[in-house]
Amino acid sequence: MLVNEKHIIELIKQGDQKAFSQLMTGYQDYVYSLTFKMLKSKEDAEEVSQNVFVKVYKSINSYNFESKFSTWLYTIAYRSSIDFIRVRKKNVSIEGTEGLENKLHNDSKNPMEQKNLKEIIKHCLSKLEPTDASIISLFYLQENAVKEIAEVTGLSTSNVKVKLFRARKILFNELRQYLGDEINVLLTDGR
Repeated sequence: MLVNEKHIIELIKQGDQKAFSQLMTGYQDYVYSLTFKMLKSKEDAEEVSQNVFVKVYKSINSYNFESKFSTWLYTIAYRSSIDFIRVRKKNVSIEGTEGLENKLHNDSKNPMEQKNLKEIIKHCLSKLEPTDASIISLFYLQENAVKEIAEVTGLSTSNVKVKLFRARKILFNELRQYLGDEINVLLTDGR
């Protein structure tokens, strides 16, 4: 969150270009990171990120401060990424699995085992539908609440819970194919 974010947004609504530039500078890495996680391509993430800020500029007057600005912005970035995927019909996987890898296997001392596990997780996440993989990423890697995920995706909270449950189950089964019974040990931290 930027210092005086509400004031900056009010200035943008009045047409202040410098305020928009300040807002964009404050959130450009955030937006790029989110789009890259969904698109897994530097060029695509850059293109979508630029489009996100164009959409933000055009629709800033519709932002009413009911939700956090970052949630509103994330919603635009998420939906823009999904639209991009639909148009390009690309095979998408989610980057940034380090957090999930650490949750699954944070006590491994062997770098080869960690690298292997990271590759397995990436592969298993790529088997999920883009929306399901995004929901897993939002919940586990971005640590968003179900309510926030519902706002971002436009789904109901109950639908997010169902999709999260199903996506976890699919991911668990995919991981089990690669890791066998070791998956149970990893998920319970060996207890």
